[in-house]
Amino acid sequence: ELRLAELERRLPCPPFERLHRRSLVNMDRVVRLEPQASGGYLAHPDLGAVVDVSRQAARLLRKRMGITG
Repeated sequence: ELRLAELERRLPCPPFERLHRRSLVNMDRVVRLEPQASGGYLAHPDLGAVVDVSRQAARLLRKRMGITG
């Protein structure tokens, strides 16, 4: 059984990003990031379930993507 942290170490970053303590997502498959009042996002992949993005991960994503605000 692989823990999420071990899987995160084995997968290439990018495109795989830790978006929440419970989720690791292939960002190449995300078609939309929906801002939330909490400061986080909801990530909408082309297939599969919507994923919560923590505030900390949202800050890192905005920095990586050159998004200000």
